[in-house]
Amino acid sequence: MLVPSESETNEHMRSIAESVDLTEPSDLESAPLATGVNSAADLVAMVRPSVVLIRTPFGSGTGFVYGSGRYIVTNNHVIQDAPWDNQAKCQVVKIHFGSSVGDRFQLNPEAVWGKVHRISRRKDLAVIEFQSLPPGMDRPPSLSLADTPPREGADCYAIGMPAAGFLWTVRSGIIAGHDTFPGGLENQFRLGTGEGFDEKRRAALMKHLAPEGSREITLSTCGINPGDSGGPLVDSSGKLVAVTFAVPSD
Repeated sequence: MLVPSESETNEHMRSIAESVDLTEPSDLESAPLATGVNSAADLVAMVRPSVVLIRTPFGSGTGFVYGSGRYIVTNNHVIQDAPWDNQAKCQVVKIHFGSSVGDRFQLNPEAVWGKVHRISRRKDLAVIEFQSLPPGMDRPPSLSLADTPPREGADCYAIGMPAAGFLWTVRSGIIAGHDTFPGGLENQFRLGTGEGFDEKRRAALMKHLAPEGSREITLSTCGINPGDSGGPLVDSSGKLVAVTFAVPSD
């Protein structure tokens, strides 16, 4: 799995907080997640209510509640084809929250509308603002950033909505390393995987993969599938360390 690194995500989130004032009080303001979980099951139960399903007419992806409790972070490519609302003067998406029903965590079938508030094409991130919740639903907790970047070998957990239909799927793994995207892929060509690629074609491929420029990433061993894009990667205390994104398989 390739995800923007904590250092880059941290920088980007702080710049978002400065530009849209995520600390601004609102009727939807929610408390950050508690810390000090005793098991992976406790961590999942704590983080999962913050994770949402995002839908557009062309597909779906994952997002998570961040900041004051009325903002959701996801990938830009998840919402890039969302329709434009002339009244709101922005793109809009449908957001589905989930809740615990007995021993299961289930989708709330009633969607709420979200307005695309900020995007970063280079970092493949987007901020969505929502102003209501489904009837009878409590305010979801919000994720917060880890204090330090994740170390190689540290435990991590990915939660997302794979297109196969198993929503709020949890995968565990470790932080495998840090690199840049797509710069790290160039090593494959240099070492012979792409023999026959001349410099011009290699540069064109890198430009195609990251038209806005390279970014730092973190590699984990969590199994990721289409639909997981925009979901959180959290550490063993439930703090956000990265945001999942997809790369072309071919």
